[in-house]
Amino acid sequence: MSDYAQARLWEEPEPAHEPTPIRPRRKPVRKIQPTIRNIPGLTATMLVGDVLTVLPTLADESVHCVVTSPPYYGLRDYGTAQWEGGDAGCDHRASNPTAEHEANRVRKERYQAEGRSTGQHGGWEGRAWRGDGSRVCRCGATRIDSQLGLEATPEQYVEKMVQVFREVRRVLRSDGTCWLNLGDAFAGSGKGPSGNLTQHAAGVAPPYKGLKAKDLMMIPHRLAMALQQPYYTGRIRNEADRIWLAAMVDGEGCIHIHRRLAGAAAHSTFTRKDGTVSTYVRKQDTYGVMVSVDNTSKAIIDRCADIAGQGSRYTHEKETGKSQRKQTLYRWTVTGDQSRALLRELYPHLVAKQQQARIAFWSPSSGPDAAAAQEAIKALHVGAETTVDKSHPPTLYEPGWYVRMDIVWGKPNPMPESVTDRPTKAHEYLFLLTKSARYFYDSDAIREPHIAGNTQRQLTQPADRGEARTFKFAVTERYLNPAGRNRRSVWQIATAPFPKAHFATFPPKLVEPCVRAGTSEHGCCPECGAPWVRVVERGELVPDAPGYKPRGAQVAPHELVNIGTGKPNHHYEYKITGWRPSCKHAEFETVTCEPCDGTGDVESVSDEGDDEWNDCMACKGKGSIRRFVSAPEPVSAVVLDPFAGAATTLMVAAREGRNSIGIELSETYAEMARERLREDKLSNVEVQ
Repeated sequence: MSDYAQARLWEEPEPAHEPTPIRPRRKPVRKIQPTIRNIPGLTATMLVGDVLTVLPTLADESVHCVVTSPPYYGLRDYGTAQWEGGDAGCDHRASNPTAEHEANRVRKERYQAEGRSTGQHGGWEGRAWRGDGSRVCRCGATRIDSQLGLEATPEQYVEKMVQVFREVRRVLRSDGTCWLNLGDAFAGSGKGPSGNLTQHAAGVAPPYKGLKAKDLMMIPHRLAMALQQPYYTGRIRNEADRIWLAAMVDGEGCIHIHRRLAGAAAHSTFTRKDGTVSTYVRKQDTYGVMVSVDNTSKAIIDRCADIAGQGSRYTHEKETGKSQRKQTLYRWTVTGDQSRALLRELYPHLVAKQQQARIAFWSPSSGPDAAAAQEAIKALHVGAETTVDKSHPPTLYEPGWYVRMDIVWGKPNPMPESVTDRPTKAHEYLFLLTKSARYFYDSDAIREPHIAGNTQRQLTQPADRGEARTFKFAVTERYLNPAGRNRRSVWQIATAPFPKAHFATFPPKLVEPCVRAGTSEHGCCPECGAPWVRVVERGELVPDAPGYKPRGAQVAPHELVNIGTGKPNHHYEYKITGWRPSCKHAEFETVTCEPCDGTGDVESVSDEGDDEWNDCMACKGKGSIRRFVSAPEPVSAVVLDPFAGAATTLMVAAREGRNSIGIELSETYAEMARERLREDKLSNVEVQ
């Protein structure tokens, strides 16, 4: 026994043995069951199929909010591939070396001609190329895979994602928000066993376009910047083709409006109630827009038709017609709405006929305005002037997404990484995207608690001599928003486990603030879908805190007088009292403003003690205010997740009282998602 142990025995002799006392039994803790939101008619719909096939089936501006996490680039294969053709009894495991070698050789030559990497790091021969989504089996079967994330390069991945989110932009309301969660990956040598599949941490993707091994590929921000770019939505996607066709219309073509006389047959029939078929006869003069190009070269006319993808071609043989033409003439013609759509595409590139294009594009099909448009174009054809003109046709360029914030999702429990030359990856990005500069965003629904240390403010006021004079003041609880401070851009949220066989589920805590801020808690208008908004009313008149600065004031803090209150150094509190619709399908009434008694002005006292009159802050000098009376019963908002996976977004939306739509490529995962929604105890939703 050591000296230290002997000393302890000497100082503290072992007590005599006593029976162990019986501890009193604790009362069992009663767990509080969370409230289940039982909203009648709440639905969660799972749609199965390729996202680029399913999204076009959804109506324009039909969802209020999108919350999604698409497959990360090169992270994993979800096993959604199918084989077409070949031997039905084959296991489709071994590839066809001859066919694959030939495909790789052709691809290698193309990449060399384009100056791109030819795969020196991993070799092309004997390795399946995942970038085109297909693979040839030795039995002749072709592997078809629509899943995203297995593209050959980050460029291809970003291009596919841009296609998806352009469709998402179409189905999202103009006042809606899109919350996009995406992780990053590292470039590698491509020599590992996983081919060109990256790993979320280690990264084994072959380098491309300047990316070196171990480079962070910046996939989230590459995609965000690509989504910001404007894009063309017209039929003729190649701008060079639009320029060439516009030049042909300018030099060899004609824009005109032809009149069809009243009483003439319209060359169309209709069936009456008694079953007889009759010919439609025009009851008034009608006018039609036409664009045509005439040329003696058939190749030019054929190219016009090929570029436009519409219209009719005619051939007028020589020695025919009134002038007994000397050679064959070819004509390409586009009429009706197709001609207006064509003029809209070619208008920016027209030079001599822009005014004609404006008049023709906006010309109605009948009436005095149509007759005036026809006469104006006839005058322009002979070089005369006309006073008729119209505005520019609307552009076919969409402005792209607004990237309003790149939120950092910090993970307290990240995946461990066996790296010693960089920090462990412990964050991902959540982008807030919108279609317009103004949109619905309920900041009060996701406020976070105030931090005591941040209630001390320090203001610096410049003095006359250019020096800095500093003073401090404390912001008391009275001047803090009782709901908390505005949500910050760094969210610390732990990842959540999921027991089923799905590998990529984001935590419900990450989805909750997105759904709450992006959709109205009170619902939306059943007529137009506009969200209800919070009603903010004026409260009590309270004294200003030191350094209080009202909105719009441009004076120094020590000179502040709250204009419109009638009392120096005081301001009105504002509080949320309810909800009201934000559309015109509600009934409002105009009432007299109480603070100014309908005058629009209130008396206040300046620092010098003089009386002065200023606009009332409550009615903004109008003397009256609009008060909400009634509106149709609101319905639940709609949340979309185009990459539903395990339906975390749909589950959270149901818990928050919102309808939801999910799109999933795999039928297995879709059924797993439906089962998860049915078993969720915190919501009561009809799963479809």
